[in-house]
Amino acid sequence: MSSSKSKPQRTILPLVIPPLHDHNTTIIILHGRGSSAEKFAEPLLTHMPELKQHLQAQGLRETSAYLHDLLKDEIKIVGASNVVLMGLSQGCAASIIAMLLWKCERIRALVGMCGYVPFRKGMYESVEDTNSGDTDSLVGSDDDQEDMFERDNEEFGCGSKFEKAVDWLREELGISQDDDGVNEQSSSLQSIPVFMGHGRDDEKVPCCIGKLAAEFLCGINVSVTWQDYAGLGHWYSADMLRDVVDFLNGLN
Repeated sequence: MSSSKSKPQRTILPLVIPPLHDHNTTIIILHGRGSSAEKFAEPLLTHMPELKQHLQAQGLRETSAYLHDLLKDEIKIVGASNVVLMGLSQGCAASIIAMLLWKCERIRALVGMCGYVPFRKGMYESVEDTNSGDTDSLVGSDDDQEDMFERDNEEFGCGSKFEKAVDWLREELGISQDDDGVNEQSSSLQSIPVFMGHGRDDEKVPCCIGKLAAEFLCGINVSVTWQDYAGLGHWYSADMLRDVVDFLNGLN
C-alpha cells in the first residue's frame, strides 16, 4: 500500500469537554473551516462547496479514518448506542462521508448542520440508469432525482443503490474493502438515524445544496430528518439545537 493511503496518525488533538457527572454519552462535533474547537464549543456550552471535489479526496480519506478511530475509542467507553457524531459546514460534510464508509457498530445518530454531501453528483451518477442517456439528470435536478429514487433496485443491476454509491465513493477516495474493520456487529449508515438542519439564508452553503444532500441520502435508503430555518445563515440557532435535542431524545 502506498504511503499516501496509509492510516493517518492523529496530528490534531481534539478539544475534550469532561463530563460533570458519570460519563455515559459522547457527542463528537466537527466545526467548519475558519473556526476552531474553542470558538465553536463556547456558545454550545453556554462558496460553492461542490466545486473542485477531486482535490478533497485525500483529506476526506484521512479525516474519515481519524473519525473512525475516535468513534471506536468512544464506543469502548460508553457503548455505540450512546455515541453521536455531529458536524457543522465542512464538519458536517466530513461526518457524512465518514459514516457512509462506516462498517462497525451502529452509533446512536448522525447530526449535520449547514452542510452538504461531497461527491454527491458522482455517487448519484453511479446509481443512475446508465442506459437513460439523460445528461440533465446528472447535474442535480430535483425532479430527476426524485424519479431516480422511486425506481426499484433491480433497475440498477446487482447491489442496492446504497452499496453502489458507497462502492463508487470508496474507489474515488482510494479505499479498498480490505481497509474496513468489519466484524459481526458491523453496520452501515442505513441503520443510523440522521438529522440535517440548515439556515434558509445560508450564504456559504446554500440551503438548496443541503436539501439536495438530504434528498440524496433518502434516495439511497438512509433515514433522514430534514429541517430548515427562516432567517438563519451559516450557523446554528436555538431552534435548531432544540430540534436536535428533541430528535435525539425521540430515538429508541
